[in-house]
Amino acid sequence: MSQKVVTFGEIMLRLKSPGYERFFQSPVLEATFGGGEANVSVSLANYGMETAFVTVLPNNDIGDACIRELRGFSVDTSKIVRREGRMGIYYLETGAVQRPSKVIYDRAGSAICNAKPGDIDWASVFEGASWFHITGITPAISAGAAELSLEAVQAAKKLGLHVSCDLNYRKNLWKYGKTADQVMTELVRYVDTVIANEEDFQKALLLKADSVGQVEEGQLNVEQYKAIARLAMETYPNIQRVAITLRESKSANHNDWSACLYNGKDFFLLIDCGANVDCRPEYLHQFAQMGTAYMQTMRGVANPRVGLVNNGAEAEKGCALTKAAYEILSADEKLNFVGNVEAREITHDSADVIVCDGFVGNVILKFMEGVAGTLMGMIKREMLADTRSKIGALLAKPAFHRVKKAMDYSEVGGAPLLGVSGNVVKAHGSCNAHAFACAIHQAEKMVTGDVVGKIEKQLVYTAHAE
Repeated sequence: MSQKVVTFGEIMLRLKSPGYERFFQSPVLEATFGGGEANVSVSLANYGMETAFVTVLPNNDIGDACIRELRGFSVDTSKIVRREGRMGIYYLETGAVQRPSKVIYDRAGSAICNAKPGDIDWASVFEGASWFHITGITPAISAGAAELSLEAVQAAKKLGLHVSCDLNYRKNLWKYGKTADQVMTELVRYVDTVIANEEDFQKALLLKADSVGQVEEGQLNVEQYKAIARLAMETYPNIQRVAITLRESKSANHNDWSACLYNGKDFFLLIDCGANVDCRPEYLHQFAQMGTAYMQTMRGVANPRVGLVNNGAEAEKGCALTKAAYEILSADEKLNFVGNVEAREITHDSADVIVCDGFVGNVILKFMEGVAGTLMGMIKREMLADTRSKIGALLAKPAFHRVKKAMDYSEVGGAPLLGVSGNVVKAHGSCNAHAFACAIHQAEKMVTGDVVGKIEKQLVYTAHAE
């Protein structure tokens, strides 16, 4: 398939004061063009990728100049639509040290602001493309542009493109009667990859992890970005990955930028962990169905991978139980069965649902608990062995805290008991208040997500098929 990337959005005439000067400190403004989506096309073209930029430009010399500049970067501009009107302008005064940058927008009545659904032939635009990118800026400038943006992502998904969206919340936009969340919560349902920061999630999608600070207070809790990414994927199961940008502002002209990519693959469901030690092959099939419904609802994994625990990857490996189960699982077209999974591959993102009988599952569970406890004890002992190690331990303490938190059972609260006519979470006998609260939260999500209902429908379908 072609690797062509199409981007769509507003591009503006950029008038900037020279260097770090204030507006009209000298009677000169430097002219160029800029826009979030156009910048993506230019950047990808600089890396040698095939890109196309789509927008609506005025049919005048300014629009011609903009197209010439994009073509100079090897960006395909053949699908740009020309209309009567003007090009939006933004005036930039670059900040210095403690003086912030200043931007003044003048876009009212621009050609892209006046655009509406039907103005762009999306089937023609997406021909030969595999990826479509948009941002939250264009839907914010006018009602027509918002409707056109929604039309674009719907067309892209219908034609099988991967859709990415940089939420890019701008509080100074959204002046035409709708709020960001009213538009973006609908548009994001057609998006595969979301790019955002904590403010974007809070203001555009109304998503806020419990431990993420208020953006107005500048509280950037880096360790909890995974929580907000997971929440986004759970709320919108169509999202396959979340890229989070992190900005630490030192001054107006000194910013530290970093990013993290979350694909939701840090969690897998082991089923059964001990409830059914003597199983028949059809039981393992049912475990796979129940685990698939759980991961889709609770973890936002659209098409969970199902793996069967075995002593080899080949289909002919294993005992009578696993061989028979392999045949049933591989014949079920509604399951994303990826084959056998050896024990050493369980924690290596080999599958989202790990299927086994309760005897094997309980051995795996207890062995993992033992290995984790032993390793943590060994590391702690060695880190306190001498002065140099103690200094290193002090420096590495935040990292060890994150590892411990990731392995802490109390963050999950308990194991779901699937296959019963009700929502049950089995909490650990020695759990603390935090773990019990997490177990209650998990049970609540099972209720609101109708996990039991989805499992029942799947099992009834299978029974009728047989």
